[in-house]
Amino acid sequence: MCHGSDICSNDWDEVQASASAAGTYGWVIDLLSFLLMIGTMVLVIKKHVAGLNIIWKLLAVVPLLMLIQPILQAAVSNPALMTTSTGNQVAGLPSPIFLPHLLPFLYPPTPLSS
Repeated sequence: MCHGSDICSNDWDEVQASASAAGTYGWVIDLLSFLLMIGTMVLVIKKHVAGLNIIWKLLAVVPLLMLIQPILQAAVSNPALMTTSTGNQVAGLPSPIFLPHLLPFLYPPTPLSS
């Protein structure tokens, strides 16, 4: 059943981790920037000049860290997602795109008891 790049020899845990790497990195950077903005607001309210001198430098670096996410998506996550999709097709599994349409067949609604 396996053909091409021998899809069956993949470590699927590693493929899944690679596929979700960019999303996880994005969540971490978004949370970090949110916490830095909250910290900046607290320092502005308290009028802490020394803290503001440090935190504005951190805030200047955050957009540079956000630029890494599309590169990570293109270099790591997209090839892993394509490998996952190919593996699902070889195994005969439905694409996740069609899952909302398949749910009524997989889990038919049960009548409510009165």
